[in-house]
Amino acid sequence: MARVYEGDDGPVLKALLMDRVLPLALETGDRWLAHWGFGMLARWDEAVRALVVGFFPASVLFSASLVFCFTRFIARFINTS
Repeated sequence: MARVYEGDDGPVLKALLMDRVLPLALETGDRWLAHWGFGMLARWDEAVRALVVGFFPASVLFSASLVFCFTRFIARFINTS
């Protein structure tokens, strides 16, 4: 729905990708979902890295985007408690 109303560059879609899709991909280890999410955000280097490297510990530690998404995901649960 966000893409229909706002297009691919809308703030709601970006928030959905950062807050839901990428943390879910990290949590489940889904490389394709991470690739799609980063691609929708036009972060092509991260999209390719998600497919090629995957979610091994080294890639998670050195990928600022994934760490940022994960911390936002965790902060959401801490703030609601």
